[in-house]
Amino acid sequence: MKGIITADVVGSTKIPYEQRGMLPDVLNELAAQLQRICPIRLEIYRGDSFQIEVEYYELTPFIAALLRIGLKSKSLNKTNKLDARMSIGIGEVSYVGESIGQSDGEAYILSGRAFENLGKQRLKITTGKEATNDELNVLSMILDDLLTSLTVAQSKVVFECLYDPEIKQKLIAKKLCVKPQVVNKAINASKLSIIAVVLERMKMVLAKYK
Repeated sequence: MKGIITADVVGSTKIPYEQRGMLPDVLNELAAQLQRICPIRLEIYRGDSFQIEVEYYELTPFIAALLRIGLKSKSLNKTNKLDARMSIGIGEVSYVGESIGQSDGEAYILSGRAFENLGKQRLKITTGKEATNDELNVLSMILDDLLTSLTVAQSKVVFECLYDPEIKQKLIAKKLCVKPQVVNKAINASKLSIIAVVLERMKMVLAKYK
């Protein structure tokens, strides 16, 4: 059982042509950071589309959220905001190829099909059980709204807080070169506590899924 994230970067076409080469670097950098949380495999297609295989499937929503927040935190400016549309498939992987594109199985099929029907939604999680999907759909809508609403500045703070729950606000302020009051304000405005609760509930729901 694994989690598969199928995604593309929102707003990539608005990035100046000479700066589009940064996207693979940003994605690879984020993937390298997230390896400390869970083993993942990243494959990038055409510069702004990508798939990720998550070894511990119950952590897939958490990995997806950190990827979106990480992208938003690295937006170039207020005009060129980065984000991603993501479809998560949870299920068996019947064949593991040398690359993600060569792999196959239920998780890949669920992720790919749902991605084609995302519409304006930027996050969806699909499993092979309808009852599980019903709860995950509600949680996904809540999380999607919270993540989409994050500003660039808030994303920088939220990423640090979720990536290392034990980190102190003073250290975040030092890392981001801002005042501690700015960090505290970002935490409250971003509704970080709600984001954390939703992610923990998703993890619990998936942990029971077999």
